[in-house]
Amino acid sequence: MHFTIQDLLDYAQIKADKFRKNFRRFNIRETVEKVMSIQLKSADDKGVRLHADFSNIAEDEEES
Repeated sequence: MHFTIQDLLDYAQIKADKFRKNFRRFNIRETVEKVMSIQLKSADDKGVRLHADFSNIAEDEEES
């Protein structure tokens, strides 16, 4: 079983009935592109081609 520290902290808050989830807006395209750029060398070394298709994701009006 794999838990992160954040998972354990969330669980402790749930048990104490004090859990509050944070919702923050983020740009999914930018986030995926950053992850892909970080993983590009490793993927290339393994012969894996990374590709993301954002054609079905609408542009955020605030960030356009």
